[in-house]
Amino acid sequence: MGKQIIIFAIPYESGRNYIYLCKSYKLEKLGKRLTKEMTFAMVVIDERVCQVILVQPGDNEEKQGILTSWEKQKEKWKQIPSTIKVSLGRNGIISAAEKKEGDGYTPDGVYDIKRAFGYNTFITKLPYIHLTQNDYWVDDPASANYNRLVRQCPAVESCEKMKRDDNLYKIGFVIEYNTESRVSGQGSAIFAHIWRSCNSPTLGCVAMSEKDLAELLEWLNPLKNPVIIISQERMESFPMTQARLVGHLE
Repeated sequence: MGKQIIIFAIPYESGRNYIYLCKSYKLEKLGKRLTKEMTFAMVVIDERVCQVILVQPGDNEEKQGILTSWEKQKEKWKQIPSTIKVSLGRNGIISAAEKKEGDGYTPDGVYDIKRAFGYNTFITKLPYIHLTQNDYWVDDPASANYNRLVRQCPAVESCEKMKRDDNLYKIGFVIEYNTESRVSGQGSAIFAHIWRSCNSPTLGCVAMSEKDLAELLEWLNPLKNPVIIISQERMESFPMTQARLVGHLE
């Protein structure tokens, strides 16, 4: 009997999407002990998803990345022509399982895009939060409102004012990381927002030029169930199927 490869997959829920921890084994002959080959992460996207934003590392700088946009048309994925330069967390991208509050990493994984926000009226198909001086995002792990948008900053150790004195949050959208089954201390306030400059890293968000972000917000459509994939590894191209190997875990 020839070599066989056996794969065991354990799902890790992330919103309505799943990240699978897959263990691959090689079996030389029937009845012999399995030998572990490798462990890897495979992203499996809900089949209803028809818009994907893919963020992956740049060529030379871990704090910089590239963003491409994809839309499923007649069951085939087509890339929106432009490739966008983005800024990542000051320490690069890390596995979501290792992400901690304030560590300066951008978490990898697959996340829903459900909410946009901004300082002024903006035309987007996404539900839009018109930010005021009273809007805060709680990043205190001890708070019951951890990783939530609230009106009026509660009595907590730390919360971020959303209508800032600069234009970083003039427009943006929430990357729905750790927003549903919120885990205290696992990271909060992960957004796509305007960058300070093309060379300035973020605290964990994905940042880009105002022009590029505005075009994304105009394109995103909640009826197409958009998600953002943040990958630690470079992909040669976006998959034509609904599954993709994104990186070795060990």
